[in-house]
Amino acid sequence: MNIKVLQWMLRNQAVLRKVADIASGWKKDLTYSEKWAIVDSIAKLLIPVLEGDKVLAAALLEDDGDVRFLSNMQDEVSALGIDWAFIRDTVIPLVILVLQIVGK
Repeated sequence: MNIKVLQWMLRNQAVLRKVADIASGWKKDLTYSEKWAIVDSIAKLLIPVLEGDKVLAAALLEDDGDVRFLSNMQDEVSALGIDWAFIRDTVIPLVILVLQIVGK
């Protein structure tokens, strides 16, 4: 998991909440079109925030592998009333996917 993505999203909690709301519709059995609609909606939230800041976007895409802050991040996410497993397993991979698509 990319810790920098999660740290950035926690600093931008309004965006995190909106992304989590959109990502809550993600199900494995959705059609490709339905999945793409979710990715597109998330991208429409993230891109304006990242636009013009290539340094931030590049930093978010780095895989730093630093797990020292995971328990703190879990506590912060839980304090927002958002399920940590949902953020870890669904939201973060979708955000990274959007960043990878845009970053290429």
